[in-house]
Amino acid sequence: MLHSVAIIAVAAIVTLIIRAVPFVAFGGKREVPETVTYLGKVLPPAIMVILVPFLVVFITGKHEGAKGIGDYKEILFITLMSGLSFLVPQYLTAKFVGAELPAVIGSVCSMAVTIILAKVMLKGKASKFDVEIEDNDDTTMTVKDAFVAWSPFILVLLFLLLTSTLVPAIHDPLSAIKSNVPIYSGEGASPYTFTWVSTPGVLILIAAFIGGLIQGCPVGEIFVVLGKTVIQMFKTIITIMAVLATAKIMGYSGMTQSIADFIVRVTGSFYPLVAPLIGSIGTFVTGSSTSSSVLFSKLQASTGAELNINQIWLVAANTVGSTAGKIISPQSIAVATAATATVGKESEILTKVIKYFVLFVIIYGLVCYFGVKLI
Repeated sequence: MLHSVAIIAVAAIVTLIIRAVPFVAFGGKREVPETVTYLGKVLPPAIMVILVPFLVVFITGKHEGAKGIGDYKEILFITLMSGLSFLVPQYLTAKFVGAELPAVIGSVCSMAVTIILAKVMLKGKASKFDVEIEDNDDTTMTVKDAFVAWSPFILVLLFLLLTSTLVPAIHDPLSAIKSNVPIYSGEGASPYTFTWVSTPGVLILIAAFIGGLIQGCPVGEIFVVLGKTVIQMFKTIITIMAVLATAKIMGYSGMTQSIADFIVRVTGSFYPLVAPLIGSIGTFVTGSSTSSSVLFSKLQASTGAELNINQIWLVAANTVGSTAGKIISPQSIAVATAATATVGKESEILTKVIKYFVLFVIIYGLVCYFGVKLI
């Protein structure tokens, strides 16, 4: 517990220092250079991205009996490069391509670099981090077999790249295939736009069909699997539709603004302390960080406008808080118990993890509270 607290505290302190240094250095009397402002926005998430592999390695090492830094030294460089090889492609993709591909490109690059370095640097060495795999199949996988197995994922990446703004000749015509549907005609309403082809969901579906054909799956069986998947995910589909509809109704009816006004009266200038908590409650209720953002982002922005606080910070606090809500989300715990054959221990797991949830929410709240004051 103490080890986990220390790691979280260090991450929070580093973020605060990075945010505070420009304001301490310039004191509001000198104009902050654009470069410094830009680094203040980019460095905190960049540091977090690099820290994540180290946290995973330390948690794994502790489970495997690692006691000191000496047990980790052989993989520290690999861990660092794993984080950097995710961060750099992710940043470049986000800056020059768009928001659709950063996580995909970063993940692929990080996985490739990690595998290559592990094979080169740890070849023939025993390590606490070795994973024993029981493989009774003597068949050697060829490059062709690997390509066939990975074909759906390769196609997803290829389709997303080809339909991005990098290829205007494909992106522009496909983006024009859309429908504007008037769902609400009251004050402040705008038609809802459905993009039929140039959207990740459709592209993933097409890639899955083509990938299935490449792997030799009959067309009929692909449709059978699709039907079973729709049935399996039916409740989730209804939930997402209900969440989106609720968010729209709350916005158009003025409910979001009313809630914002109430929160302003109750919390006043201390609202940033509870902004992440609201995001976490959204995830706890819906089971989804995305759904929490859909539900409460408008609320956070409205509250920020009421209090004359940076709205971007509050919306970001909602998103950050929603990730903490995943820790105690009943849906997430149910999925975890089903995957690990521990069904029936949900309450025990919730009891053990809630202390980490509280810790995260407190730290997120403090970062948000002091962060908005420094801007």
